[in-house]
Amino acid sequence: MYELWRVVENYPLFLLEKDSNFDTIYKHYLEKRVSTPRVITLENGDFLEISENSDGDKTVYSRKFGDHKNKKLIRVSNE
Repeated sequence: MYELWRVVENYPLFLLEKDSNFDTIYKHYLEKRVSTPRVITLENGDFLEISENSDGDKTVYSRKFGDHKNKKLIRVSNE
């Protein structure tokens, strides 16, 4: 289950939405991420780190908060 959170003072504070479909959550994340900082997490509390290249390919890793060394690849897509 993916969770979309609104970030307040660098901490995910307000749960906005939960969905089992990553693409739904990612779409809503992109809609207002500039004006309203947001973060996507997994239900277990892991943060998602998303890299997107110019072709639209997305690589998604999960990691614990503050742990940038131990990332786990969870998805690669070209959607």
